[in-house]
Amino acid sequence: MRNRNTTEGLRHHNRALVLQSLRRIGPSSHTEIAEVSGLASGTVSVITAELFEEGALFKQEQPPSKGRGRPRVLLTLNPEFARLAFIHIISGEVEYSLINYNNVLLDRFKVPRHHSETDAAAFGAQVRHDLFRLAERSGLAAEDIAHVSIATKGLVGGGGTKLMWSPVFGDSQIDFEALLRPDWAGKVTVNNETCFSAHAKLEEAGRFARHHAVLSLGDSIGLGIASRDSNGQTSYQAPPFGHMLHMPDGPLCRCGVQGCIEAYSGFYGILRSAFDAPADHIPAKFIPKDQMDQLATKARQGDQMIRFAFRQAADVLAMGLSRLMTIHGPMPVAIAGPGLSYFDLMEEQFKTHLEKNLRIRVSHIPQISIEPNERRLIFTSNTKVSLAAFDSECVATRLVNRPKSA
Repeated sequence: MRNRNTTEGLRHHNRALVLQSLRRIGPSSHTEIAEVSGLASGTVSVITAELFEEGALFKQEQPPSKGRGRPRVLLTLNPEFARLAFIHIISGEVEYSLINYNNVLLDRFKVPRHHSETDAAAFGAQVRHDLFRLAERSGLAAEDIAHVSIATKGLVGGGGTKLMWSPVFGDSQIDFEALLRPDWAGKVTVNNETCFSAHAKLEEAGRFARHHAVLSLGDSIGLGIASRDSNGQTSYQAPPFGHMLHMPDGPLCRCGVQGCIEAYSGFYGILRSAFDAPADHIPAKFIPKDQMDQLATKARQGDQMIRFAFRQAADVLAMGLSRLMTIHGPMPVAIAGPGLSYFDLMEEQFKTHLEKNLRIRVSHIPQISIEPNERRLIFTSNTKVSLAAFDSECVATRLVNRPKSA
């Protein structure tokens, strides 16, 4: 969006405020939009007239509450104005979803992934093919999709369009924007999935919450951190927590470095420790969930070596979070991911280690919660963030070419 200090920039800012207000409160009158947005009623009237003419809004009548009198005319977002696509890359499958401009799910399907497939180029070609299929199932062409947002594990860069490193493809990068051009003209974004998890938890915590973290346990160890500044603006990040060094010359990690947090606390790290495998043993990219279930059952039955492996994983995770909170201060942490099934074997050790941190001792023990549905968090946040970006960057700035309202 342009600089608010210019006339055109201010107009774009005000248009974005109107759209934000409608997303927040739903179908509303001019007066209600003005109250929520803080804009003058006359300004709201001009902007909503423009958005209606452009096709982003439509009017609906609400019958009078007492059955008599004139119906109220409310403005609401036009669900047919745009379509947005979402891709969630998970260890065992890729999920494709399509929503309308009113954030209603229109279509969804899943494509299984085989753990033996490690060719980044072939995977990219498959994603492109399946994205075309998502559009075609709803009778759409590629150019009808206004925004494609991808959530994945791994390290994201290239201005938010490129997967720089991942556990499966290693250093073989995938530039999703380049992959989809020129057929897909809409914006393409890539984010680490834990960014969205943390953002969703911060939103759930309410407008006075300042920080929230999500620690995702599984084959990979992910950490998302969301923050809200004094102006109420939120930001999020997913530092490569699982590949933060815990111990030099420690066990070999999937990234090729020795001693990463994940090398102790990821599924393959726990399994390696449980069976006292050599520290330089090449890690498996995936550990079957049923194998981890069997391991956890033996630990709960009293197998001391396996119990030690889970406690060690907890120690390493807590040490990493403790360092983080020494810098940023205590913050609530939600535990999520497939490894949540085994957190009962780690929880006591995990909390005990956090409590030893000086800054936590003199401040407060952070709330540790359980989040059983991480995928819900990721999708909910991804759609909200993507729609807000589309509103501010495209609709508010009049970059969208859509049919005019009748």
